[in-house]
Parts: sequence; C-alpha cells; structure tokens
Amino acid sequence: MDERELIFLIARHLASRAREAIVGIDGRGRIILWNKGAETIFAYKEEEVKGKPFFEVIVPEEFRKRAKDSLVNFLTTGRGKRTNRITECVGIKKNGERVPLEVSVYPLKINNQWYAYGILRDISKRKEIEESLFKSLKETKKILESIGSPTFITDRDFEILEANRALVKLIGAKRDDVIGRKCYSLLCEKGKPPEDCPVLRLLNSGRHIRRERVVDIERLNKTFRISFTPLLDKDGALEKVIFIMVDITETRKVEIALRSLYKIMAEIHNERGLPELLDRVRVALGKIMNTENFFVILSEKEERLSFPYFFGEKQRQEVFNEEEELIKNTIKSRVPVFLTLEDIKKKIRGGFIKKTKLPPKVWIGVPLKIRDRVIGLMVLQSYKTEEAFTRSDVCILELISEEIALAIEIKKAQDERQKAERRLRESLNRTIEAMAIAIEKRDPYTAGHQRRVAELSVAIAREMGLSGDRIEGIRFGAMIHDIGKIQVPLEILSKPGRLTEAEYEIIKTHPEAGYEIIKEIEFPWPIDKIVLQHHERLDGSGYPAGLKDGEISLEARIVAVADVVEAMSSHRPYRPAVGVEEALKEIEKFKGKYYDPDVVDACIRIFREKGFRFSE
Repeated sequence: MDERELIFLIARHLASRAREAIVGIDGRGRIILWNKGAETIFAYKEEEVKGKPFFEVIVPEEFRKRAKDSLVNFLTTGRGKRTNRITECVGIKKNGERVPLEVSVYPLKINNQWYAYGILRDISKRKEIEESLFKSLKETKKILESIGSPTFITDRDFEILEANRALVKLIGAKRDDVIGRKCYSLLCEKGKPPEDCPVLRLLNSGRHIRRERVVDIERLNKTFRISFTPLLDKDGALEKVIFIMVDITETRKVEIALRSLYKIMAEIHNERGLPELLDRVRVALGKIMNTENFFVILSEKEERLSFPYFFGEKQRQEVFNEEEELIKNTIKSRVPVFLTLEDIKKKIRGGFIKKTKLPPKVWIGVPLKIRDRVIGLMVLQSYKTEEAFTRSDVCILELISEEIALAIEIKKAQDERQKAERRLRESLNRTIEAMAIAIEKRDPYTAGHQRRVAELSVAIAREMGLSGDRIEGIRFGAMIHDIGKIQVPLEILSKPGRLTEAEYEIIKTHPEAGYEIIKEIEFPWPIDKIVLQHHERLDGSGYPAGLKDGEISLEARIVAVADVVEAMSSHRPYRPAVGVEEALKEIEKFKGKYYDPDVVDACIRIFREKGFRFSE
C-alpha cells in the first residue's frame, strides 16, 4: 500500500464517522470520497458519483465553468477561493433541487500532486431563519426565542437591543444585564471593538452583505460559527445587525484533528524516526486538548512493554511502576478508558495503581489497534485539574488511534536508511519527470526542450568539474525549469507570430509561477533557484528580479546558457531554428554581460572541441 492509498484509506475511515458531508477529489477533480453525509444532502449513492468530476455532480450548471477554472488554479498552486476557510455556495441535489451550503475545503499534497477534501453542511434551516428575521421584524422577540442557538441584535453603536434566552443562558447572566451592553464588552470582555469586529467591518467597508465567521471566545472557552446579517434603513445605511451563534467547539476539534492527522500521515516516509513522529502527534493533539503528560507504550513480543515516547512531569520509570497494572489491563481490555479522580482512587484501593503522593487527577488510555491487533497504548493524564480532558476527547483519540498505530508500524519498519534514501531519490526522479511531461503536453512545439536543456546543462557542469551530486541537482532543475509555463495560456505559448508586449509580459511571469509551485518541496538541491533565476542576466537586465552577477546561483547560470543554446538551435512556431553555431556565437557575443564567462567557455568547448550533440 503506497502513501496515497494509505492516506485516503484513513480519510474514508474518518469520513464514515462524520455527520457532515465529506467529499474528496483527486488531481483531476474526480470524486474519490463520498460519505453518508454527502448521500444524505445530495441523494446520490457513492457508486453513482465515484470517479465523476465533482462539478458535474453537485455544482449548478451556471457555475460549472467557474468551478473548472478554479480547479486548474488549485492543481498548480494548492490554493483557491474556498481553501482553508469557511464559505457559502449553492449545490444541486440529484433531483435538481438547489441547496445552500457551507463549505470548508482543505488541500492535501501527496507525491507532489494536489488532492482536496471538503466538509459541506446543509444550511437551509439557517437561511430560512435569516429570511424569517427579515420578513418579520415586528415579531422579533418571538422569532429570537424560537431560535435554539444564541441570537442577538445590535445597533450600529454595538449596543445589544434584543437577545434570546439561549444567549442569556450561555453568558450566565440575567437578561437585564445583557440588554444595553456593548457586544464586545459582553462577549470579548474588551473596552473597544476588536479590529476584526463584524460591525466595525460593515461600517468601514460600506459593503452591507451577509457574512459568517468562526470566532474563538476566550471567556467561554468555546468556538462559535457566527453569522451576522446587516439590516439597512430606508437610505441604505447600516441600522442593525443580527447575530446567530452556533457552538462548533467539538466539530472544530475534529476538523483540527483531521488536518493535523493528515500532516502527520503525509510525513511517515521522511527521515524522522519514531520518537520525532510521536512528538509531532503530541504537538498536533496539543492544539485541541491538554498534552502536558503524554506517552505511548508498545506491546512487544512475550508481552514485553516499551516506551518509544514519553513526555510528562514525572519520570518514565516512575509512572510505569505506579501504573503498570492499569496499563496492562487497559491494553488487554482493548477499549478506551477514562478515569476521573474518584475512579483513580478506586483503582488505588483495588491495587491497579500504586498509592503515591501525587496521583493523576484524570487519566485517559486509548489502545492502539490495527484491525483486531493491539500494538500498544496511548495515554494522556493530568496531575493538575480534573477539567483537563472531557469524554469527547476520548472520542477524538479513539477516532485517530488506528491511524497513529499504522504510523507507528510503518516507522518501525523503516529501519534501513539506505532503502529510504533510494525511495526518496526514485520518487523525486518520477516527480520531476512527471512535471516535465505535464509541461510538454501543453506545448507540443517545445516537446523535449527541457530534456535537451537538462542534457546540455549536465555536459557543461561536467566540463566545469562540478561534483556528481551537484550535477544531479542541475539535471533535475533543468528538467522542470519551465514548469511555471503551466500557468501561461496555451494560445500564447503556441502563437505562430511575434508576441505582443503584453503577451511577452505574461510569458515573463513563468519563473515566479514555477517557483511558487515547487518552493514548498524539500529538494536536496537548489532547484527552486534554478526555476526562479534561469532568465536572470549578469548585468541585471534579466527577470523576474533583475539580479546581478554573484546574486545568481551557479546552477541557474548554467541552465540559462543551456536554455538559450537549445532554444536558438530548435524550431519554434514563431521562427525557424538558427542552428547551434549561431547559438554559440550569440552566447559568445554576450559573454560576461549576460552570461557567465566560465559557463560560456565550457559550453563552447564541449560543442567545438568534444563534438557534443543533442540526442534525438
């Protein structure tokens, strides 16, 4: 099972437990994940939609072109208007009925290919509530009380005019203490509106439109999805704002856990060892729950226990001596255990925990299982407060425990560094070749250009006496030096006539576009500099940054010369080939001005003295 299959197996496992619709798409926009929530909202069974483009299934016809265009941008950058934030849109059901949706889209890069999964929620009821509020202002109080979520209305000066019982209960105050208060004082405990206050933004922007945001309210230790709807006076000025608060604290925890888990699983095949991986698990869990005391115990052969990771206030052996029986029994039980202070006292009286001066006040143990096999135990505990964890934390830990167990097993199997390095190099080679092929498929006139530039760059680098590892990096960089042309319109790339000034300016964006595509990839060579700098010139006349002389990497200078020679000696739709000899005269003419003298001399020697020729 490769990394991609593993991660989407995990995604399917997690999605099956979620109430919301979760839809996953691959690099071509095809649906590869469709859970029960999606079936409920859109009325399609998984087998009806799997493998189909998502925009043909759930996007209304008038928005499909926009969805396709957004997909193209997403596949090259991993970014889009809906990624990593909550937005609203309209979907379409199997029967043609439209449904308002709240969408959260998260990108995922696997083997240098972008995938995405979206969490979709049907917000029809909330929209009906908002419309009711607009149509029935005379019955405001009655409507507010009919809404189960905390709801209130403010004027343009942030003063609360009306509030329902749900808000009063949430705040833990009397209604008279809420009405007339400034909303920022009541909810945020601040003396003035925060900079991101919705009312403040509405007043300053002048764009009176419906919006929604996710807000952490520290005084309540909760996260809310707050929709705010402006009410305008007869002159179109802001008069009031309606706020509806939905508690999404637990949902948010699950979303954060999902994103964190994806990051953890995507890094299984890197060089980090098992302790480093488990430390990342602890840090990821620390974003949603208390991890001041966190350790993992593995059950080895003959029931021998080992600690591959321990983080806490006490010493590892001390904790094991005190809780050995509890740990062993939890592993044998195969089910999660949540112990309060009262439970722990009973365990001490029963001999399952040794009596100490500082017993835990809350203890969670979650078995790490792979299918029916238990490989160990994940434990979180607190010596400070019984409120450190909740039973919902146990559910989240149980949800991700199998994936963490899989990660541990994979890490244990990676015991030979040499094999890992070989896999990495092979993966890089395939990735770079795939990138090069993707570019050439868009522009048939320059098919083979990058391969020939790489061939000449390697020959020049060898002539200059560079090391084998450095030459390998130059070869890979040259093979994808024009990757940014993926974002250049095809009609410009293959235009048979001379480019206009505006078209040439678009062409000139490809180094930066290419850099943005690969900058996050941890290559062992400066490939990002080759992609970004191969059109820079020594005198500063190049692009995109106008770098000079020593500011340009040697690798980029080599590829720059090879790029010019190959381009001039090959046919293009806007001109015939001028031949290798004319290309050599060109780089010789501008040696020291545009091109590195040592690189030019090496290039000329391999052609004129050593008989270098491009392969077919």
